[in-house]
Amino acid sequence: VIAQIPEVGHAIKAFFGFSDEQWLPRIHVHAPPVTLDFGDVAREPISACADTPIVFPSKIQYLKRPDLFLRGACGFVRAHPEYRGNIVFAAHSSPDAMARLRRMVPPDLAGRFVFLDNASPIERAHLLSRSISVTTSQFESFCLSAYEASLAGAICVLNGNNPAFGDSSPWRDGLNCCKFDGTAEGLAAALAVAYAHGVREIVKMPSDPTPWDMLQAPPAPKSVASRPLVSVVVPHFNLGEYLPRTLDSILASTYENVEIVVVDDCSTDALSCLAIERIQTLGGRIRIVRNPMNLGLAATRNVALQHVCGEFILTLDADDLIGPQFIELAVDALQRNPEFDFVVPQTGFFLDREEGQIGRQAAFADYAVFYGEARALGMYENRFSTATCMARTVVLRELKYREELEAYEDWDLYSRALATWKRFIATNGIHFFYRRRANSMYHTPERVARHRELYHALLTGKMVEAGEVRLPLYVLEGGQAASAAPGALEEELHALRSQLAFYQNSRAIFATRKIVEYLKAKAPWAIKLTRHGLQTVWRARRRLRS
Repeated sequence: VIAQIPEVGHAIKAFFGFSDEQWLPRIHVHAPPVTLDFGDVAREPISACADTPIVFPSKIQYLKRPDLFLRGACGFVRAHPEYRGNIVFAAHSSPDAMARLRRMVPPDLAGRFVFLDNASPIERAHLLSRSISVTTSQFESFCLSAYEASLAGAICVLNGNNPAFGDSSPWRDGLNCCKFDGTAEGLAAALAVAYAHGVREIVKMPSDPTPWDMLQAPPAPKSVASRPLVSVVVPHFNLGEYLPRTLDSILASTYENVEIVVVDDCSTDALSCLAIERIQTLGGRIRIVRNPMNLGLAATRNVALQHVCGEFILTLDADDLIGPQFIELAVDALQRNPEFDFVVPQTGFFLDREEGQIGRQAAFADYAVFYGEARALGMYENRFSTATCMARTVVLRELKYREELEAYEDWDLYSRALATWKRFIATNGIHFFYRRRANSMYHTPERVARHRELYHALLTGKMVEAGEVRLPLYVLEGGQAASAAPGALEEELHALRSQLAFYQNSRAIFATRKIVEYLKAKAPWAIKLTRHGLQTVWRARRRLRS
């Protein structure tokens, strides 16, 4: 694990919930190099004057807090009437975000705000080199724009709550930057200090040993004689046209100790039935299992789990292909890392007419990148893998596929695996090839129309936790469905946003939050007493109703 700043590494460790024993031996701190695209590194920072622009150099998006920059800049300008400079947004943005910011500018200060969303890189670099550059975001992994501004000679004003500007970073308040406390009032005060006194030095780039010079070579793999059996599971239903080529890709593997278990889910078309009959006569490493009735994909995979003999399982749909090196690579990875349970490959998508190019072309025009342990993004989309992975047989038998799901059964299994602290290894190369068929389950219009229903089923039974609060994960469903079908849920989303705005602007809610914050700090026992009293009242009301 490479972290640019120690505080950032600690924040990521806390987010994923790793212990010190798991995390500290793996973490390496290494800052990325920073170079200026235009001009030389300044010898010293500028001295501010009444015309020095105050610049927001980051992309205009919510997480960067342009609203905080605007409010703090307004506070500074009103407190310093002698200041004549402009307040400049020097980064691109969406039209909606830009319009929102323009509406926030007080009418009497409208002439002082400049929006340079179309500025050229040279113009932006020249502006930064003679400015007070402000970074208001609350979290950055490193914040290249702040380093670039300082190296160019700008006076940097930084959010002191941002871990990228923490005590172990090169940023020193009053020496090479002015830090503020994350509030608009604090920013206005920090701008006053930067304007009156500036800073004495430009930032010095951190220099840590490169991680690749510190890493030890992994242990050698076990001998070929001790190679464990791998069971390749191929669920099949009416894909006889593609099944032989799928099996050929498995048999071409560089790893030889493989068994193939094809589970036919009561195929009905003549070609598929003929393909199964012929494959059954081959024997050898291929076994055919026939379902007595059509069970569906998830149940068919569970049937396969009852028939496999291998220590590891590779799942592969009957119309897809696997690269010849993946099984050997995945087995080595799991043997070297007993604390991991899954290996997922990167995926290249291909059309039938492109099949002959697999293994010959250098890159895929259409592909998916999977992140492995996607603790956050995995809630919104499948960032673990597609239908294919290498897993320990004991783990798949423990988790099983949820047979009531008509789709997303693999995504569901991966998210449940993560919830029980199973761990993933993601390859950095494309080893799996997903066939895009016009009539596949993934691309049918019916599936798109039922996306919300399917997503709801996927989230059923899962919870999201924040402190002592536990909520059903399907509360996130509305946002996911809207992103999948733009415009379909605009009215519902508008209503939800209105409700949220009501609670955010409610004086009663505001007062209640302030009371709770005060009690947490001054009398935490009162919160427990209040919670116990509310629970007692709630139970009494339920008894009366019953």
